[in-house]
Amino acid sequence: MRLFLQHLCALVVISSVPLAGANDAYPIIKSKLVFGGGNLGRYEPIYWLDNERVLFGGYETSGPAQSTGKLVLGKPGLYEWNTRTGAHARHADLQDPIWTLCFRDGFVFYSVSGDHTGKYKVVRAGPLGKERQLDESVPWKDHPELDQCRPYPREELRPESKFWKLRPGDGHVTAGGVRTGWGEKIHSGNQNEPVTLHREHASAVELPILAKEMSYSAKFTYSEYAKRYVLIPHTWRAKDLGKLGGSWPKGQPVPVYLIGPDGETTVVSVPAEQGRPMGAFPTRAGLFWISNNAPSGHSSQAGGWILKDGQRIKLFAHLVNGAGVSPDGCRIAYASDPRARGEAPWVSAINLCGEGR
Repeated sequence: MRLFLQHLCALVVISSVPLAGANDAYPIIKSKLVFGGGNLGRYEPIYWLDNERVLFGGYETSGPAQSTGKLVLGKPGLYEWNTRTGAHARHADLQDPIWTLCFRDGFVFYSVSGDHTGKYKVVRAGPLGKERQLDESVPWKDHPELDQCRPYPREELRPESKFWKLRPGDGHVTAGGVRTGWGEKIHSGNQNEPVTLHREHASAVELPILAKEMSYSAKFTYSEYAKRYVLIPHTWRAKDLGKLGGSWPKGQPVPVYLIGPDGETTVVSVPAEQGRPMGAFPTRAGLFWISNNAPSGHSSQAGGWILKDGQRIKLFAHLVNGAGVSPDGCRIAYASDPRARGEAPWVSAINLCGEGR
């Protein structure tokens, strides 16, 4: 844990000439690919194959059309981009305009055809580079082979309760006690009950987190780099769920919980000037988070930040469609969506550690 916190707080400055608009200490490397996933208001993952290469769905471009001046996109594809060399390769064709994509521990699945409902998707799956088309007689969402790709934590529903299933061997998490019925059941009656980690072959651990913080649209993910579960709460601890309310209270920092498999929990407070983060990622340079909160409509108010000794450092000023951090915690890949500037959602990367480190 001490080593992890040292990495979380370490800040390494790299020397290079940054692109316009970048933080001087963290130059931005821009790919020649346009990101194809994502919806404004949430982000899609950009998957890391190793500490240099990323995997995502997107498009190559053939330059702006003379009639409109807008970029002409090619057919959608699954791409590998080397963030160190800048080279990219097309791995496979994808469905247009909506596709399904998942990558985990070397296993990938993606859709190559289907309609807008997703009901009739044709899916290829398997170890990356050895994918095969799945049996179409089984609905793709129910195909058991895809379980090995779906990420943890997984929200699970049972008639008697809801819980979040963690990675194999880590157990599961419950919030708000045992509940009846299906769906979201964290309410004013159980909102202040503790969140509990139920470990396999060990006693349960109460976490310093309240049930209300895991209600509704809380963000619960896993960091491969930090080996910690990351929770961005939905609700401020002092708020009563029984009362209608708006956004995160002005001036109140947002606690980001970093939860170890043994229940040890560290809290990193994120300044709330941009509201509650959409995503948070431990890195070697500090906690990286993204926000698409741009009240005036200018995308430059959104962006990505890292936290260094309680100080927030802005890395870029864009709405964000996709993001991910390399396994060693050194590189950030993200897809900008600077709509107010009329630009395309290019995939870019930032090296936080410097070359050779």
